[in-house]
Amino acid sequence: MRVETVMLGPDTEQYAGDGIASASLTDIAQAAKRLEGLGFDGITAPEAGHDPYLPLAIAAEHTQAVGLGTNVA
Repeated sequence: MRVETVMLGPDTEQYAGDGIASASLTDIAQAAKRLEGLGFDGITAPEAGHDPYLPLAIAAEHTQAVGLGTNVA
């Protein structure tokens, strides 16, 4: 059984609506490493509010074994 989770989803501060800065490239890399380290088989990135492809490219550069995909596209 595969278990996937979302990276930079609606539960993160960038969606709080109070001028919170979006995630940096370093934040994305750290999030991807953390999720892989927790044992998830896959990581997805939503299209809500940003392009999902750049975060996934950064995640690909900093992970080894997880599957990557978009939440919508």
